[in-house]
Amino acid sequence: MKYVKLMMIILIQAAVLSAQWTPVSNGLPGAVPTSMFAFLDTLMLGTAGGGIFKTTDQGSNWMDISGNIGNKNINDIRGGGGSKVIWAATEGGVFYTNDQTHYSNNSSTGLTVLDANYYWFGTEGDAEWAVGTAAGGLFTSADLAGPWNNASAGLSENGLIINDLSGYDSDEINFAVLATDGGVYFADSSLSPWTPKNNGLSGSAFQVKKLSVLGSYVLAATQGGLFYSADFGDQWTAFIIDEKFNTVSFVQTTLVPYGIAVLAFGTNGYISLDLLNFSPIDMSGVSGEVTCFALTSTEIYIGVNDGSGSGQVYKRQLDQIVSLEDAHGTVLKNCSLAQNYPNPFNPATLIRYRIGTAEGMAAEVELSIYNNLGQQVATLFSGRLPAGQYEIEWNATGLASGVYYCCLRADHFRTTRKIVLLR
Repeated sequence: MKYVKLMMIILIQAAVLSAQWTPVSNGLPGAVPTSMFAFLDTLMLGTAGGGIFKTTDQGSNWMDISGNIGNKNINDIRGGGGSKVIWAATEGGVFYTNDQTHYSNNSSTGLTVLDANYYWFGTEGDAEWAVGTAAGGLFTSADLAGPWNNASAGLSENGLIINDLSGYDSDEINFAVLATDGGVYFADSSLSPWTPKNNGLSGSAFQVKKLSVLGSYVLAATQGGLFYSADFGDQWTAFIIDEKFNTVSFVQTTLVPYGIAVLAFGTNGYISLDLLNFSPIDMSGVSGEVTCFALTSTEIYIGVNDGSGSGQVYKRQLDQIVSLEDAHGTVLKNCSLAQNYPNPFNPATLIRYRIGTAEGMAAEVELSIYNNLGQQVATLFSGRLPAGQYEIEWNATGLASGVYYCCLRADHFRTTRKIVLLR
């Protein structure tokens, strides 16, 4: 019996170790990764000062594909249309290649600021191509090589620091959205003028680093949390607050029930399998802050800034990420946070939540209230709870009217509800 128990412990430890992230940086110069994308199972990587690299063998070896690019301080790379096509935004202009050897410098007439964070598709016509700069706003052109026209009407101050451009185009929905260091801006398909839409964002959440769009549903990775809007930015609601995020994306994978998941990274990593509830990803073996990520058919790769001016790339099997099973074997099932009732309320409201774990095991639970600035104003429960339905009344006497966020954490599960106190 002792032998059997010992073997079980060894097997569990081996499984936990195999589930950790594996460094795959052979051939890389140690520069901080800034951007990556996958074309089938080939991965491309942009770095801060080291140029552009690719791997065709799951990260075992990286080869330099910077060719004759005029600046190796890569802020962003994008692909599409072919296995060797790259659009590169650098600190010294924008470049394009279709052979990963010869890069054309497309920083032509009109691009008054060369430090670019975005170079890729715009919308159509005169705005088919777009360049987002680090201090000069947005530029558009009918040709990928320019000439470039300033499309920054409506942008000001930190809104001229463009970090990402996204949007959606269908018969029913047509809009563009900008991520800037001064918040989020929306426009129509002409990409100008821009209208700030930041209700629900405050403080460091105005520094928006990455966007991901699915229909009218917009996700924003900010330096103050992960937010979403389903009404074209009229209201932003926090999924996770008071935490730094650098990147977020809807991803397609057959490993989840609906075929679409959300991955978000920064100081930590999170996954949502239902586009509503987020669970932390085990980041064991990773040292530093995740700057970018990409998926191949079976693996996920992350670029990490270790905080000392250097960086690494790590990989992990994708099926390990989409599982909600933690290292101790606890599986969270059917956890949920119901909408409070009444809502709006004054001064008390009832909050119901469900904790579901495998075999009724207890989970570490925290139910907290945050204000619109991301400040915690109440802790309604903190401790261990077995599986079951729970409810608690929150009395907000002494607090001002406004939007608050009720956050439920249960081991690897977390979700948020917006609640409204109306005096």
